[in-house]
Amino acid sequence: MRIRTKIALTVCGVAAMSFMAAWFVQSTQAGYLVVRLLSQQHERQAIALGAVAETALATQGEAALAQYVRSLPLVAPNVEYAMIEAADGAVLFHSDPRVAAGTPGASLEARRRALEYASVLKLPDGSSGRALIGATKELARAIYPEFRKSLFGFTLVLAAAGILVSAVFGFGLAMLVAGPVLALARGARDVRGGDLTVQVPVESADEVGELAAQFNAMVVELKALDELKDAFITDVSHDLRSPMAAIKMALDFMLVDDPETARILPRHRQTLMTIKENVIRLGAFVSNILDAAKIKAGRMDVALDSVEIEPIVQRLKGLYEIVAQNQDISATFQADPGLPPATADAERLERALANLLSNAMKFTEAGGRVALSAKASGEWIELSVSDSGHGIASEDLTRLFSRFEQAEAAPRRPGAEGTGLGLFIVKQAVDAMGGEILVESEPKKGTRVVLRLRAAEREPAAAASSMAPALRGGAKILVVDDEPSTADMIRQILETKGYNAAVIHQGGKAAAAAAQMRPDLVLLDMDLGESRGADVIRELKAQPSTASVPIILCSAVMDLPEIQRSLELGAACFVSKPLTSGELDRRIRETLGGALRTV
Repeated sequence: MRIRTKIALTVCGVAAMSFMAAWFVQSTQAGYLVVRLLSQQHERQAIALGAVAETALATQGEAALAQYVRSLPLVAPNVEYAMIEAADGAVLFHSDPRVAAGTPGASLEARRRALEYASVLKLPDGSSGRALIGATKELARAIYPEFRKSLFGFTLVLAAAGILVSAVFGFGLAMLVAGPVLALARGARDVRGGDLTVQVPVESADEVGELAAQFNAMVVELKALDELKDAFITDVSHDLRSPMAAIKMALDFMLVDDPETARILPRHRQTLMTIKENVIRLGAFVSNILDAAKIKAGRMDVALDSVEIEPIVQRLKGLYEIVAQNQDISATFQADPGLPPATADAERLERALANLLSNAMKFTEAGGRVALSAKASGEWIELSVSDSGHGIASEDLTRLFSRFEQAEAAPRRPGAEGTGLGLFIVKQAVDAMGGEILVESEPKKGTRVVLRLRAAEREPAAAASSMAPALRGGAKILVVDDEPSTADMIRQILETKGYNAAVIHQGGKAAAAAAQMRPDLVLLDMDLGESRGADVIRELKAQPSTASVPIILCSAVMDLPEIQRSLELGAACFVSKPLTSGELDRRIRETLGGALRTV
């Protein structure tokens, strides 16, 4: 029951109880008044009888007095008897002719039934006597119910009017009290839902107003703490992505591109693959945290484009085949031949599929299978991630894509705990790209998640350019990156592909170094600590000697507004870190526009 209803009912109840108590008191008082009025009347009758008796005995004689006494019960209402009594209690005159003079008055039966009223008189012989009036109780009993009934009707009307007024007053008071409380309840519900901009109105200076003011102050402090927490998480996540990218590039170089990779011992290769698997997992956690922060801030930006699916499938194959091998899981990655591109954000699509693959392997035991497939279905491109894991109960499917929700009852591989953000971010990303997501699952029979994206038209292939640099040692590339370990690893990757690479760690010196080196291409990090990649692009484009040098932008952080700004300033394309040797080589060749000669 709501508080306003309780207050209104309480006020009405108190009013009703008050009127009932008043009626009871008035009824009792009424009975007393009836008896009192009748008593006063009979007392006056007794006094009058005594006065008449003194006068009659002195002037008219006993016969006249006897006649008067006998007439009283006949003419006076409620009088049962009248008599004159001597000082010794003997009856001198009585209204009942059957009572003889001299009869002891105490022996009369009628005196026991009546209410008796007396007055003192003086007898002719000088002694004192009493004039007595015996009143019957029947009149009081007859008058009191009628009087009480009339009083009850009046009280009932007055009570109904009072209760009505009390109800109106009670509801008004209830709304006055419950209104601010209801506003506080709504505010608390909004805060629980994550809205930390709520402020309830402070409409009074009483305790409720003080409570509202304290609630508003609490929400302001919560918002400040939440912003501080988000800023801390974002900063830490940003700082983690660059070293993780460097670690992964180093592992890829050692396992794939290093000329001496064949000399790695099998047990060492297995250790390096385990390290790479955990770097992939850690990178997914960090990406999820960053994406969740962006979603919370309302900045789930997507850059829709015509995206080829085959390269994404191959990159994911390179990443997750290692994870599958370590877990003894059979993994297949297949895209139908001639598959048209999808309308999507390439980075977010790849990350969504990576989350689904990671989740599938988390809930699949050794000896199971995980598959990623892509096919065309009418105007849609369907990307399916299936597994032979434990499946999901039907009651859990409705909250599968909620924030921080995980299927707690499902067994998972030890050490494969997650943040509960992966599927939430997948859903947000797919929705932002105009697609839809479907889930099919049955306990003990596995799960299949399908991402459906709109198909896009394939852009015509650009004609090959004759701008291939005729350099003996391959193209000259200037790497601008403020992380020495990352820059050195990129340099090694480029050199294994036959490029001549030079490294500079300070963005402020990049333009001068480029003017001196005259590179064929600049590989530029977007975040250079004290300067931004966009600033370097401006300086390079402002110099005649470097204005035409193509620039590939790279970063471990997907800051879409910054990327767009850099592309508008003249960057040729963007590549996300960690860089893989194959993807980096392909982007360089595409940017330079021809088949490069490499050593």
